[in-house]
Amino acid sequence: MTALPRLARWLPSVALRQNFCVLCAAPTSSRAFASGRRKAPSVRRAQAVQQQQQSTPPPLQTAHLEASLPPPHLLASAKLSGVLTIEVQAAYRFLRAYLSLGAAPQLPQVRRLCEEHNIDAAALTSLALISNRAASAPPRQLAKALLLGASALGDPGATITLVSQALRTAQISAASLGPALHHLAALSSTHQNPQAQLLQAQLHERRGATADALALYAAVAQNAAADGDTRADGHLALGLLRQKTGDAPGAAEAFRAGALGADDARCYHLLARTLPADAPERLLYASKAAASGVAAAAYDVALLYREGRGQMHQGMGEVERGRLADEFLALAAAGGYSPDETEEDAG
Repeated sequence: MTALPRLARWLPSVALRQNFCVLCAAPTSSRAFASGRRKAPSVRRAQAVQQQQQSTPPPLQTAHLEASLPPPHLLASAKLSGVLTIEVQAAYRFLRAYLSLGAAPQLPQVRRLCEEHNIDAAALTSLALISNRAASAPPRQLAKALLLGASALGDPGATITLVSQALRTAQISAASLGPALHHLAALSSTHQNPQAQLLQAQLHERRGATADALALYAAVAQNAAADGDTRADGHLALGLLRQKTGDAPGAAEAFRAGALGADDARCYHLLARTLPADAPERLLYASKAAASGVAAAAYDVALLYREGRGQMHQGMGEVERGRLADEFLALAAAGGYSPDETEEDAG
């Protein structure tokens, strides 16, 4: 008889002794006693470490989250200037919650989080632009995620910023930009947003849809809702594309409209290049562009002075014209302009 059944003899009744023996013999009872035995110290330590790892997030994960936040001075400055419309600490609470959604949060998650924190799409875009000013890469990655969320919520500024950045960095084919590109098309066609029209025209031109691009560039140039800079961009792009397709008169017309109508220095420069070298306006228009910082125009002016072209320098001696030519050449070089062989002759 084993030790446990011997203990049954001390029980007061036969029934209890029998039940006790049955319990002791049952397999489940054996496992119960085994589970209650004291585990070895090494096993206990291993289980404790496992439980701690399961309940506590890795320190590096928390550190990475904090490193993704914009520095306090950027948020404080934005708050003082009125760009940030919520309190700085409220902004940090929202950004931490946004980061917790993961790298690619779904639209319902973003909408719910914004509602919980009383953040609209425009404020989301503002937080993105603030984060994008950070010196380190993680906050700028957060800015991209915020812009995607704001664009999905329907903010035009976020969509225009996303597509502009993608065109500038040649990343327009990124899969994550699909919803933003659909939104841009709606802004351009349905809402006649001039900045969206300009970007949509650039997309058409990039894809080889020249006729669609020309039509949209012309629409931007004539859009009464556009500001002066956007209209000037429309005239400039229209002129350059017409020039590329061999429509020299149409290009000159667009450059003239951008120069005289929108006072754009780039258009003054390109308009000057469409004129004969001895035309009275050529030196005038090129000089206006050079005075506004167009380095290539400064180079053109230098060549006109060196060759004695135009009428602005009538009565000047060769020495004086040479001195002016050298000054404009230095101005062009300071602006980073280096002519290729096709531009050695301004005529």
